Amino acid sequence: MGALTGKNKLMEKEIDFAGTGAVNDRVYDALRRQLTSGFLQPGQAISIRYLTDLLKISATPAREAIKRLVAEHALVIGPNRTPIVPILTRADLRDLRDIRLALEGMATERAAAMMTLEDLSFLKKLCEEMETAIKENNFDQYLESNWRFHRSVYRVSSSPYMMSIIENLWMRAGPHVRLTFLEASAIGNSMGHHRQALQALARGDGVGARIAIEADISGAASDIEGVLQ
Repeated sequence: MGALTGKNKLMEKEIDFAGTGAVNDRVYDALRRQLTSGFLQPGQAISIRYLTDLLKISATPAREAIKRLVAEHALVIGPNRTPIVPILTRADLRDLRDIRLALEGMATERAAAMMTLEDLSFLKKLCEEMETAIKENNFDQYLESNWRFHRSVYRVSSSPYMMSIIENLWMRAGPHVRLTFLEASAIGNSMGHHRQALQALARGDGVGARIAIEADISGAASDIEGVLQ
C-alpha cells in the first residue's frame, strides 16, 4: 500500500476545529474513526507531514495523536520511522476474531434486553443507509454505517469498559474489513446478518441477535483470510 496522500475529504469532514477540545485529541479521534470505519487500509502510511499539511496544524498535535495510536497498537512504526496501519497475520486475525466474538456477542445479547423503540428506529435507519450504499456501490458509506450499526448496538449494553475494549479491537479490525468487500457475495452476506440482528433485537431475542452478530464477525474474518496472500 502507498502512503496516505492526496485529498482525504473524509478526514476533513471528521475533524471539527470549531470545537473546544485540544487539537491533538481531535486529530486522535478522527484517526480512530478512520481506522474503525475501514477508511485507512492495511499497510497504509500516515506521515506527520501529511497531517500537518492537510489539517493546517503544527507537527506537535499530529505527533501526539499518532503516538497514542501506536501505544494502542492501532498503528505501528514502519520503514523510515513512518507510522503505518498494521498488516495482520492469519494468526492475528483469528485471535482478534475470537476476542470479538466473545465481547461483541456478549454486548449484543445484553443490549437486546435494553433496546428502546428509539434505539431500534435508529438501527433500522442505519440498515437502510447500508442498503442504499450497496445499490449505489458506495463502499465508504457502507463501511461507515456498518461501524455505526455495531457501535450503536453495543452502546445500549451500558458497559463503558467493554465498549472501550471493543472500540480498540475495531481500530485493528476495521482496516481489514474493507478487504471483505472485494466480492459482492460478501457484502450481501454482511447485509443479511445485520437484518437478522435487527429483527432479533426488535423481538427482544438476545440469543438470536448474538448469533447474527457472531455470524457477521466470523464471516468477515473468513473472507479476510481468503484474500490474504
